[in-house]
Amino acid sequence: MKKLTKKTALLLTAVMCANMFTACGTGKKGTCKATAAMSFGTEDGGHRTRYFKGSRVIMNLNYKVTSEDTGDTPVKVVLTIPNVKGIEAKYKDGQDIPSEYNSKKNVTTYELTTNASKNAQMQECVIKFTPVEAGNVTVTLVFDDNVDASYDVKRSFEITDDGIDDFTDYYTYDVDGDGNLVIVYG
Repeated sequence: MKKLTKKTALLLTAVMCANMFTACGTGKKGTCKATAAMSFGTEDGGHRTRYFKGSRVIMNLNYKVTSEDTGDTPVKVVLTIPNVKGIEAKYKDGQDIPSEYNSKKNVTTYELTTNASKNAQMQECVIKFTPVEAGNVTVTLVFDDNVDASYDVKRSFEITDDGIDDFTDYYTYDVDGDGNLVIVYG
């Protein structure tokens, strides 16, 4: 009977540990909420959706993850940008963000982290890169299992060979009174 009790105790301990490491301490995956925004621009401050191959693109990325649970829960965030050559990636405080380039897939990946909490702070990053191929580029921001996949973000822009930029798609972004990012097209 003692062996059965030990096995049962070990099994219960394993189940409790597995629940601790899922979403935000609740035992349920995807219970955190995320806010994210990305904008693309140039060194002169212009924002557009079309760039030419070889030009420098500056991406501003802002994100945060909130949770109703007490304490902080680490959340991994993966940013993927295809068909570009990474130049520089930094958090607002100047800390470098390491990148990994997969030459077979022609994709640059950045692994970011944040802590989900009730009072989560917006994480701000600036990523500079150079498009290396013409075509449509879709940038993805994917949160780990702590955050429901509906909060993942995809944004696209076009790369042209002809060197013609599209200045008709300007937009700006601002922060509203609650600290949420608001994109204004115009």
